[in-house]
Amino acid sequence: MRVAVHGTDCDGIISAALILVKYPDAEIVFVNNPKDASKLEGFFDMVVDLPKPINCKVNIDHHESNYKNLVKEGRLTEDDVVSPSAPAAAKLVAEYLKLKGGVIDELVSMAVAADTGKHTEATLALDRVIKFLHSDDAGRRRLAEVLARKGAAFTGDEWFREQYEKLAGELRVIDNVLNEVVNSLSDVEGKFYLVNEVDVTPYYLAKDIAYKLLSKGCDTVALVYRDVDTGSLRASIRVHERSSTDAREIAESLGGGGHRKAAGIPLSKPQRIIELLDRLAETSPNHTVTYLNLKPYFEGKGEDERNT
Repeated sequence: MRVAVHGTDCDGIISAALILVKYPDAEIVFVNNPKDASKLEGFFDMVVDLPKPINCKVNIDHHESNYKNLVKEGRLTEDDVVSPSAPAAAKLVAEYLKLKGGVIDELVSMAVAADTGKHTEATLALDRVIKFLHSDDAGRRRLAEVLARKGAAFTGDEWFREQYEKLAGELRVIDNVLNEVVNSLSDVEGKFYLVNEVDVTPYYLAKDIAYKLLSKGCDTVALVYRDVDTGSLRASIRVHERSSTDAREIAESLGGGGHRKAAGIPLSKPQRIIELLDRLAETSPNHTVTYLNLKPYFEGKGEDERNT
């Protein structure tokens, strides 16, 4: 059994864990950038939470862009399980493998929470470790094995705690600063934010400011950060669970993709940031976006916030 999964988020790693429950000896290839799925070499029995490559028997995914492309190209087969209405690829994997109950249900619930913008402290911890291990395939394999054995109890695993401790010191410092940032902002409710955190926060903590703003009632947060693999700029859009804003729609209009509550955009051209700002302003009810630069906070220079 040879499988490829999205290797940098909870849904992909949890999907790998589910596969290991059924096939403990499965070979798992972790793909960081979904666009690289087309470059996969050799045959794959399953490709999960990724676009379908040519050399694949079963594609299990829930991205609408993948579904549309497969239909358009005539490559969606009866073997594939591609359902844009599914809240997480892991849910489709569990159903496909006929797995349920106990640890399985716990894993699926975690994947759904993470992929629908309803992170818990446990799934945030998992997400941070996944991103911390972004270039460590052996580490990601072991993490998937821990999840397969322990389900929601993974936070009590000694090896997992060791990995988390490696980033805990930096996390505490950054978390304190981010809390100060959010607490210094007034009238966050319903606002749209464009946050510049380029070369400020590490990759595995890049989304933390978004979750903090959303917890305060912010409608939509777009984060600009540097991709750890390519060194190029990317944007990540996160939307409040009660908001009608469609992150995927914004992202796809700028060459990215994702889901309604979470999506990403490669900022390969400088004008993409301006285009993103324009799209956010068009979507915002009062056509206003608040720009927040995190760098001055970390340099001790105070607040750098203005409306556009």
